[in-house]
Amino acid sequence: MKERSVSIGMLFYGHEYWSSGNAIDEIEVYCELLDHLEEKRDALETRGKGEEVTLINVQAVLSSYAVEIAMKSLWALDHPEGTIPHTHNLVDIFDQLEDETKKSLEGLRLDRQILGRMPTPFTSNRYSMEQDEREITVYKAPFLRDVTQLLRDNIEENREELLQSADRLTFYGSRGS
Repeated sequence: MKERSVSIGMLFYGHEYWSSGNAIDEIEVYCELLDHLEEKRDALETRGKGEEVTLINVQAVLSSYAVEIAMKSLWALDHPEGTIPHTHNLVDIFDQLEDETKKSLEGLRLDRQILGRMPTPFTSNRYSMEQDEREITVYKAPFLRDVTQLLRDNIEENREELLQSADRLTFYGSRGS
């Protein structure tokens, strides 16, 4: 097996720093937060309209960020030697996924057409208050959990290859004495 060296730049800007396993943990935290926000929003009376709108905006940002993390994690599993796309455009990421991964996402009703309605939900949701059209996208926690399970399954299917890939990495850097 060929040994690879990884520069500090690749650690910060390349694929090697991306851990799909850690992404699952992060998405699960967002799911818990989204469940909590959903419960809080459901408990509000009509007089709390301002707070309800704020909660929906927070849900939109958290959920769209979680979907972006999941999409980039799936991309990383499909392209183990590649560099994670530095984009928020989910259509671009979706287009680069392997056909099998696309089919799995389509099975969860997340396809190119759906993503095309708002291709950059994380950016759009974050800045929704600055736009004339205040359209937002909110992904519900159960859907995010389904996407996370797809990610788990994909990691499990590729575990052997992923472990072999990690064994080939050599990290360079100085450590304090």
